[in-house]
Amino acid sequence: MRIDRLDVYYVSMPLIYPWRTAYGVDYSIDSVLVKATSGDHHGWSEAAPFFAPTYLPESAGTVFYHVTEVFGPHVVGREYDTAEDLNQRLDVFKGNSFAKAAIEICWWTLQNEITGTPLHRLLGGETREVVA
Repeated sequence: MRIDRLDVYYVSMPLIYPWRTAYGVDYSIDSVLVKATSGDHHGWSEAAPFFAPTYLPESAGTVFYHVTEVFGPHVVGREYDTAEDLNQRLDVFKGNSFAKAAIEICWWTLQNEITGTPLHRLLGGETREVVA
């Protein structure tokens, strides 16, 4: 499939109660939403690192920057037959697993949308009955 466009949104959602961890206190959850377009099809993803790079070297701000300014322009306008093809295109960039995952997840959701194949099957999973 060809990735024609990426739209990237930075979202900060306030929490009802602060989230306290060993790294400090967070009063909101910061996420980056990515919408990929291929023809008339759309796929979405989300990357939700912390506001600050307290857990990993990435933050919501760096994910937003890298997807909009570096990784996005590097992948848009090209054909990718597999997620591995997309990842190989991004291999030139070191680290930044949240930003790269946001783009890869868009590929998977686009593939699901275009082919009508359930995501679990695209990933190699099989349906099995679960006794409840």
